[in-house]
This record gives sequence, structure tokens and C-alpha cells, in this order.
Amino acid sequence: MDVKENIAKNIVLLRKSHNLKQSDLAEKLHYTDKAISKWERNESTPDVEALVEIAKIFNVPIEFLFNENSEAPVYETPTQLLKKYLSLLILTITTIFSIATVIFVYAFIRNIPNKYDYWVAYIWANFVAMLFFYIFIRRLKVKYLYIYILSGVIWSFLATAYFQTLVFGENVWMIFLVGAPLQVGLFLNKLLNK
Repeated sequence: MDVKENIAKNIVLLRKSHNLKQSDLAEKLHYTDKAISKWERNESTPDVEALVEIAKIFNVPIEFLFNENSEAPVYETPTQLLKKYLSLLILTITTIFSIATVIFVYAFIRNIPNKYDYWVAYIWANFVAMLFFYIFIRRLKVKYLYIYILSGVIWSFLATAYFQTLVFGENVWMIFLVGAPLQVGLFLNKLLNK
């Protein structure tokens, strides 16, 4: 099969897999439905700009149009991807706080010395949850949000370190002074990257 024939068959395949009529595709591409019909019957071939636009509309790499394919690829839409990642994030954070609860309850039931100090498990859970939230935001490439989440990671780590030292009987509140230059550095980095 030659490339022109592949293009024709793939346009039909993609259009039908998305339940579009020729007129629907024509409207999206700003062509006539007669032009779409000619492309699909291999009487003519779309120009390069139309091919790029077809690939964008159907969320496929442009190479897909040139190759022989038996079925349309299933790609997740950005909304489906966001729902998937949000579900995974919620499940992860729920698991983190569930583990913290198990640690706290175990210490309380077993009468472990200093069992009241095990509430620090929740502080650690907060820090780990912030780390996962940061990874989630970076993976989704939400640039405007990651700087704030990274700030949350820094301050939750410092709070965790502070409360953990309280458990051991030391008071090192000055650890929060480390956060100030880190916070300034984050915002300067953001400003310089603009």
C-alpha cells in the first residue's frame, strides 16, 4: 500500500472512530465535505497543513497518517488524564494518612513509651503528601502552580524537622530561618525564568 492510500484509509478510520461525519470533519478543518470525500476515496491528498491539523484534531502523531493501520489508537484526552492523575493522587494521599493513623493507633494500643509523641506521624504524612502533590503537579506540567507547591514542600519539611526535634526534647525553632532564603530563592528563580 502506498502513502496516499494509507492517508485516505487513516482519515476514514480516525473520522469513524470519533463518530464524525465528513461534514463534521470538514467544518473542523475549514474545508468542504466534498474535499474530505475526495481525500477518503484517494482521489486527492490533503496538503501538509491539513495533515498537521488532522493529526491535532484526532490527537495522533502525524506519522500515524502515513503508515498502514488497522485500528485507531486510543489516546486519553487531557480531561481523562487529569481525572486519572487526580484519582491516583487522592489514593496516594489517603494511603499516606492511613499509614500515619495505623502508626499512631498501634503506639497508643501497645502502650509504647512516649506514645503521645507519635502524633508526629501526621506531620511526616503531611510532608510526604506535599512531596507527592509536587510530583503530581510537575508531571502535569502546571507551571504556575508548582512554585507554590514547592514552597509547601519546603515549609512542611521544616515543620516536620522542628516537631521531630521536639519529640527528642530539643527546641530548634531557628530551623525555620533556613526556609526564608529558600523561599526567596524560589521566587527569584521564578522571576528570572520568565
